[in-house]
Amino acid sequence: MAGNTGLLKMPMLKLIHILGYAGLLPFIMSAGLLLVERWFGFSLLLVYPWGPLPAFLEAYFFTTYSAIILSFMSGTLWANGQGLKSHNAALGAILMSNILALLAWFALLLGIVLPQMLVICLLVLMFGYVSLLWVERSHNEVKSEIESAYWLMRLRLSFVVLALHLLMIILLEF
Repeated sequence: MAGNTGLLKMPMLKLIHILGYAGLLPFIMSAGLLLVERWFGFSLLLVYPWGPLPAFLEAYFFTTYSAIILSFMSGTLWANGQGLKSHNAALGAILMSNILALLAWFALLLGIVLPQMLVICLLVLMFGYVSLLWVERSHNEVKSEIESAYWLMRLRLSFVVLALHLLMIILLEF
């Protein structure tokens, strides 16, 4: 039975890939909506039966989703930190999990309370995603083909998420 553990993990890895890439859709849709608004001068979100929508709604969709995903992903540090052998590494991972979740919450509040600070909000979230990758990589060794495939997926997803954050910043500023 011990020899089949790789086979059992493969369907889970496939599900993780599907969910990971599907998780990009709200980022892409929000950025796409803002891109259409900026390029063509109208919002696809104006087709709303209850009256006008607030300005920069697409950016709010993007930043709220980003903050939620960053918080969710930072929670993996909490879980993984409990399995680390080094007490200091475990403590660091668990503390970083909380710091990143609070950073995401701060960015979300910043964007809501001070809408003119949406670009700063996006930069804070980008910093959080880069920090999360750095902490994950510093605490986890890639030991198997499955872990290597997961890490490659994480890098791809993070690259797309960071690129979409940059696109949002460009669209909001120019």
